[in-house]
Amino acid sequence: EVITSAPDGHTSGLITGGSAVLAPLANDVGYTHEDMTPLGVLSEVPSLIAVGKNSPYKNADQFFKAAQKNPGELNVAVPGASTMQGVELDRLAKQYNVDVTAVPFDSSAEMTTALLGNNVDAVFVSLADDVVQAIDDGRMRPLAVSPEQRLTWLPDVPTLREAGFENLTLSGSTYGLTAHKDVPEEIASRYEQALKVANKDPRLIKAVGEHYIRDEFCDAACFTRILDETRSTYAPILTEE
Repeated sequence: EVITSAPDGHTSGLITGGSAVLAPLANDVGYTHEDMTPLGVLSEVPSLIAVGKNSPYKNADQFFKAAQKNPGELNVAVPGASTMQGVELDRLAKQYNVDVTAVPFDSSAEMTTALLGNNVDAVFVSLADDVVQAIDDGRMRPLAVSPEQRLTWLPDVPTLREAGFENLTLSGSTYGLTAHKDVPEEIASRYEQALKVANKDPRLIKAVGEHYIRDEFCDAACFTRILDETRSTYAPILTEE
């Protein structure tokens, strides 16, 4: 809809690296992220690896050591094989020699059900509200989060980088607005400024969730860098023969 619309700014789209970068790499969808004009980031949802409350793995070190000792034996639920989380597990095996079996699901709710029913050993999932609730009420034990730095609202949970996986920092979902590739610069700039103002609006912060709003606004150039980095990182994996 965005790339076939008139380049007048009346049509914009909310995308993620998964929909705008991974999908075109994995399938012939007829577009790439370069067919759109990034306008700025609305929100970011980090990912984490978690186990159930009765899991024998008490921390990330125990889990990943078990995975190294028993290649392919630990099952990790992911929201689709070609999602950020699914591809990151592929990188975990190829770059760090830690081989787990990714089990694709259609939703985080299904993943949570599978984890709590002991049908998988762990989940690699976005930290959406339902997952946060499962952590808060003790049904899930978080092992490691995806961002480069620890989350202020989960300060005791280490990052994947701290767990020894320096490059596994891209599995979170960055939600940003885009417009037609040829949208006039003036209109794109108006969108960008409106997003910047909205990111400080208490009404939007409440609606989206304060955990998912950046402290510093990620403008059009910042969002472009995220999309470009995602492509350069995942293209060799998803396009290899």
